[in-house]
Parts: sequence; C-alpha cells; structure tokens
Amino acid sequence: MSHMDTLLANPDEVRRARESSLSWPSHELAFDQAADLELLLLGALRPLDGYLTDAQARSVLAVGALPDGRPCAATLQLAVPETLRAQLAPGAVLGLRDAEGVLLAGVEVSEVTASGHVCGRVIGLALPAHADFRTLRSAPAELKAALRARGWHRVTAIVPSGPLLPGDLAAARLARPDADGLLVITSTRPAHPHDDGHFARARLHRAALAGRADVVQVLLPVPAVPDSAPGADAPADAPAATPADAALRLAATAAEACGATALVVNSGTTSTAETGPFGLGIDVVPVPAVGFATGSRQWVEGAGLRFGRAEFARALDSGAQMPQWAVPSELAGQLRRDYPPRHLRGATVLFTGLSGSGKSTVAGVLTALLKERGDRHVTFLDGDVVRTHLSKGLGFSRADRDTNVRRIGFVAAQVTSAGGIAICAPIAPYNATRRDVRQMVAATGGFVLVHVATSLEVCEARDRKGLYAKARQGLIPEFTGISDPYEIPADAELTLDTNELSPEQAAYRVLSYLEREGWLMQDAGRA
Repeated sequence: MSHMDTLLANPDEVRRARESSLSWPSHELAFDQAADLELLLLGALRPLDGYLTDAQARSVLAVGALPDGRPCAATLQLAVPETLRAQLAPGAVLGLRDAEGVLLAGVEVSEVTASGHVCGRVIGLALPAHADFRTLRSAPAELKAALRARGWHRVTAIVPSGPLLPGDLAAARLARPDADGLLVITSTRPAHPHDDGHFARARLHRAALAGRADVVQVLLPVPAVPDSAPGADAPADAPAATPADAALRLAATAAEACGATALVVNSGTTSTAETGPFGLGIDVVPVPAVGFATGSRQWVEGAGLRFGRAEFARALDSGAQMPQWAVPSELAGQLRRDYPPRHLRGATVLFTGLSGSGKSTVAGVLTALLKERGDRHVTFLDGDVVRTHLSKGLGFSRADRDTNVRRIGFVAAQVTSAGGIAICAPIAPYNATRRDVRQMVAATGGFVLVHVATSLEVCEARDRKGLYAKARQGLIPEFTGISDPYEIPADAELTLDTNELSPEQAAYRVLSYLEREGWLMQDAGRA
C-alpha cells in the first residue's frame, strides 16, 4: 500500500522526522492504544489526522461532527502517564513507540488536557509490521477503490466477534437485501497484550468464506462488534451496545472508510436514521433473527431450524457433531482444529488465599492426582519456585507482588495455549490482578479460580514460618491480611476451607469440578 492511501508522511518528511526524533520524549503505547494508532495511520478514522482535545471529543459526541463542522464519529484520544505530561508543552513532539520500541509516529502537541490527554496532529512514520495474512490486509482507501471497481456501491459490513457461520452471513444479507456484497472485517485488536486470537478468527473466517464471490474479507484492528446468532438466542438481560460506545464508533468509522454503507450489529444495538449514526454515510443495522428452511434449503428471516450460539458453544466444548446445514464439513474441520473439545484444550487452575490457608498444599495434591491420571500435561507453578527463578529480584511491596502474579499468569497462559494444565497458588490478593490473569488465560483456554477461604485466625494459628508474628510487630510491611488487604473474590468458581476439608478432600473437589465442566475426561486414568 502506498503512503497516499494512509496517513504516513512522505519519504522526505519521514527522514526529517526520524532525524529530529532523537530529542523527542517517547511514550510506549498500550496494546489498545497501538491498535487505535494503527487504525489512524491506515486512514481508517478519517477525517481525523490526530488525537482530539476534550472540546473536540464533546462536539463529536453531541452533534456527530468536529467543531469546524466536519462529520466525525470517532472520539480518539491519547492518555499518557502524568510524569510524561510534565515534559510536554504546545509545540513539542511526542514519539509513539510499540512494545518493542519501534518508533511509529510523532504527535505535534497542541494541548495537554487536565484529564491527562495529549492532543495534536500525528506524523505517521511507519505502520506496524505484520507477517501474517498479508493478502487480507489493505488500507481502507485501497479496499474502497477495489470494491467500487467491482461495481459494489452498497456494501454491508460485519465485524464478527467469533467464528463466522452460514447463518451469520445469511442474516447480514437479509439485513440489507439490496446490498451488492458483504465485507467481513476480521478484528485483529488484542484483548490483552499477549492475545493472538486473531489467528484463529482469520483462519475460521477465511474457511467460512471459501468460494464466496459475494464476500470480501479484510483484517483491521477494530473492536469486534458482538453479533447475534442465527436464531437470536442472546440472553434478554445482555448489555446492549449503543451508538455512544467508543468501540462501535471506531468500527463504524473504519467500515465506512473501507467502503461499507451499512454495519450489521446485534439486535440490541440502536438503529439509526437514514443519514447514518454519527453524521457518516453508514447505517448501523440490527441483525435479523434467521432460521434454516428445510424445504427450500435456505436461510430465511423468522421461522426455521435454529443453531444458536449457545448450542454451537456446547457442541464445540463437548466435541459433538454439528448439523451440516448449520456448519458445513469444511468449516467444521477448521473449527475442530482451532477449538478442540474442552478435554483437549488447556486450562489454568489458580488458587488464591491468605498465607497459610493451605492453597499450596491443595495445589500440590491436585498436581499429583492429575499426573497420576496421566491424560494431561501438568505444570505446577509453585510460589517458592517462581520466586526463585521467574521472579528473582522482586521484593514484597504491593507493586512487586502484583508483578509476580502477572508473571505467573503469563506463564500459565502459555501453558494453557499449548494445551496443558497450569496449577498456580500465589496469594493473589487483588481483584484487578486476578481479573487480568483470567482475561489473559481465558483467551487461550479455561480458567478456574479457587478461593481457599480459610479464616485469618486459622492461618495465623498455623504460621509455621512466623510471618504473621513479624507482621504484627511491624517487621514485615504490607503483609496481606494484617497491614494490606485481601480482596475476597466474588467470581471464584470454587470456594474451599481447609479448616473443614483435608488437602485430599479439597483437591478431589477441584478434580470433580474439572471433570464436571469438561476440562478432564470422566474416569480417565482410573482403574
């Protein structure tokens, strides 16, 4: 793609900017900020050429336009740490780097807002490098021209949040029957810094679209817009997206830049007027409920056979056969490779609890039982071993303990991604950190949080290492349960109390849960 299709500066401007960049302060982009910048540099967020001020963002939200009257949907802003904001003033240039330190762009700072946002025009220096699916990556302007060259002037876009089934394509077609074609935007936006789930999404979308001349696929780092199933079986109390959602605004803006005239979203999303949702030339259209008519062998709006997301998920988890009319055999084969049954997928069991609660002992017994079965590869991330190797050099401050848990979560996610079972037993006292680890692991397999809820009194009475006594004397600062809080998890799959259960009884409860939920084969390895 040429720099004319994107917001990249011309070669001479890039050379001059790189020569000047040695004196620029730099900001390492968070994973979602990197995705936003990539969209901006690709030209997917026009008319934006940089980051908005608070006043500009308010104008977009209020009237769907920038203060100068240009129609705009995206409310793109850049938050940076306070220590960095102190180095910036109007006229400065801030370098934007990816996680590997590669300089992607500079921001010509026009304002640093009280809310912590840096505003200004972006100088595009380089697009993020992608070695994968190169034939499916196009600048939006380039793609739009290609669609128009096909004679496609009415294009319906969808941004599937998961696998793409024939019923999804049929529903998108029925949402706008007069469309010339469909545009499937496969989201490459990560859910967390180590998420590479777009590989499976891209493979599955490509498999679903094989042989379809009426559909074009493109990869973009837009937020996935939740799509309803063929049969519209989403829970009635599911939160509905609205045009005010930043994710929907980004997706709609990018879809319009690619040449789409309509964006299909789940049925809970607010419909829009003829003029488009945010002053853009694109409508947001709720997807209709569809069914498969056995007589005509076609998908129709309303009545017919249904194979909703809940049934689809159950079939994937169990390995059950899926009906050919809902999931063709070619697509089913790719699904089995990317989403094997639960008992063949990886999983992490994270024990959390106070020091002395018995979590490490129970985790050790569970590890032994799983290894005795012999049907799964098991890795026990023991706290003391992790401290000796993975987290050597870290202390016991709140920040260091938080880093330790996140490191454990990262390794557990890698084990899970490879199809193994990771057993972890850190104290992990904070809800936010546990949620982050859950998100990190759940993108690759199962996650089971076990709260070992043994009381403080019992833990302190056990105190074999004398840690509680030292904490009571003030010799150990920020000690969980004494001078630092333990946040009781409200989202634990299991709660155990080793004052009432022996380590073996507690471990068998976890084992039974893993079998019941399908992460282990029932009776595997037993005589």
